[in-house]
Amino acid sequence: AAGDNSMFYTLPELVDGVALTASMSPGSGTTATHGSVGVVYTGVEGLTLKYGTGDSGATSAEITSTTMYASYAIGSFTLAVSNTENDKEGAVNREVDAYQLAYTVTDAMSVTYGSETFETEGAATDEEVAKIGVSYTTGGMTISAGAIESKGAGNDAALKTNRWNLDLSFAF
Repeated sequence: AAGDNSMFYTLPELVDGVALTASMSPGSGTTATHGSVGVVYTGVEGLTLKYGTGDSGATSAEITSTTMYASYAIGSFTLAVSNTENDKEGAVNREVDAYQLAYTVTDAMSVTYGSETFETEGAATDEEVAKIGVSYTTGGMTISAGAIESKGAGNDAALKTNRWNLDLSFAF
């Protein structure tokens, strides 16, 4: 099963604001050994930078994934962007670009807007997903709502959907 005999290690902080992690899942038989590494930098107030890379999948269909992420918070605003590339051996590669802008109205209320683009190698149409959301917290209860629009699902230009969500959660 996934995770059997896996190791995950967080290295002690080398420099202020720099954290390193590494993981390894040993293979057996025809299954390859997989590993990943990540680094996080938080040395500037409000700024978070992340980078991670790792591999997974069967020996003949290995996937190498790399993610880069940056976010910056100033005042009530937070902007985040990310890019993930999945390079698949013997298959189609995929890349995801995303961004999100969040505004904290009060300690109890926030509004967010985000967008993701899924680009599949060789596909004429990219998947595009956009969401706007709002959340309100009072005591141990949070209520949130959102509207989601997607275009090009499954890389098919004719597929478009609009959805909404309403969530209520309690913390005890």
